[in-house]
Amino acid sequence: MPYLATLIKCFVRALYGLPMVHPDSTLVVTISGRGIVIEIVFLIIFFLFCSRQKRLVISAVLAVEVVFVAILAVLVLTLEQSTERRTVSVGIVCCIFNSMMYASPLSVMKMVIKTKSLEFMPLLLSVAGFLNAGVWTIYGLVP
Repeated sequence: MPYLATLIKCFVRALYGLPMVHPDSTLVVTISGRGIVIEIVFLIIFFLFCSRQKRLVISAVLAVEVVFVAILAVLVLTLEQSTERRTVSVGIVCCIFNSMMYASPLSVMKMVIKTKSLEFMPLLLSVAGFLNAGVWTIYGLVP
């Protein structure tokens, strides 16, 4: 379920970009907002074509993600007094979820190695993920 890892990453990154957490980060909020919209459209299409059982599982995981981000937002906005501390707190959570999102395709790599077939690993998706990680790395290194 890498799409759910992407969605929670976008939720947390959007929280990070809010002015009360990290001022002057409109670009982060804009990109994360677009990511949330794209993931929601993907989930709607997925829900139209999947079985009832899968729909329930994905809905439960999605509910847990939303509750987690809501709890994180409430805790950070009430317990942390300065934007610097909020930035660090939410930034650490962002790093954890970014790592999870980029590590999630490793399960596919296991299948590729086991079956010795690249049928489970689409080339364009792999290239897009690599380029996305590269762009965010460059953005993180810019002073």
